[in-house]
Amino acid sequence: MTPRFARAPRGERAVGYSPLRGLHLNLVFGLALRGVLAPLIYPGTTTAPFFTAYSRKCLLQQLQPHDLVVADHHPAHCAAVAALIRHQHGRFWFLPKYSPDLSPIEYCGSKVKQVIRQAEPRTLHALVRATRSALTLVTPQDILGWFQHCGIHIRSL
Repeated sequence: MTPRFARAPRGERAVGYSPLRGLHLNLVFGLALRGVLAPLIYPGTTTAPFFTAYSRKCLLQQLQPHDLVVADHHPAHCAAVAALIRHQHGRFWFLPKYSPDLSPIEYCGSKVKQVIRQAEPRTLHALVRATRSALTLVTPQDILGWFQHCGIHIRSL
């Protein structure tokens, strides 16, 4: 990942380098008021079986009773995951269809991507290191602000 824009002194050209596209990697994580939960970098696309396994083996281990899980209508966010979360005494809400502006995780992902792009990782190890660093910059104040901006009132949680 590289920055989308560059700066150079007036009259000079900004020069950058972006390698050819390679392995497609995704980052999945939970977002709670206490911080980022169960981050995982994985190759490929997000499928319902993968997301169900991730939820069972990673996310549920870090959820606390009565935590709220908010999901968009991605096909991987299936009823099986909702049932797993409810079985753990959590709450599961689907966002309205196509509503990225109402998802705090979209705002978090934007902040994380910006930090990763600035690091310009060129190897898998560098990408993992940059991702870890970016996730540590997500503060509880950021998370509270994103939740409030999305209309998820903390008093109702």
